[in-house]
Amino acid sequence: MANVTYDEIFGVVLTLPPLYRVILAEHILKSLDEINLEVFMNTISVSKEHIVITPGVCGGKPRIAGHRIKVQDIVIWHERMGMSPDEIIYQHPSITLADVYAALAYYHDHREEIRQQIEEGENFAKQLQGNNPSLIEKILKGESVKQD
Repeated sequence: MANVTYDEIFGVVLTLPPLYRVILAEHILKSLDEINLEVFMNTISVSKEHIVITPGVCGGKPRIAGHRIKVQDIVIWHERMGMSPDEIIYQHPSITLADVYAALAYYHDHREEIRQQIEEGENFAKQLQGNNPSLIEKILKGESVKQD
């Protein structure tokens, strides 16, 4: 059997219609006698203390536990803005260095998923902006800017 992470399984289960979730739960309950739950629970990575996915919170995207800071935020700050983990926690003192490293580790384990989420967010922002340039873009182009 291929190595599948808990997050991958959870992600697939969340996409199932409710009826299929019930059927899946029934099959799992029937199989519990065959599974050593202690071994299964110990395979869940330590990053679970730091990274959570909660449906309805931050769009169901992975985030730092107890915060609304998403893994993709950490990735953007680190990779695109060049912030070190120390700089990130300086700017966001409510999170720990372990949180930042857990987010980066999660990203490296789920690179395509996180990159897709970042791209979707950027596309959404562009769609919202439409043909309305920002005030800075207007000023840089030499256009007059009216302030309300």
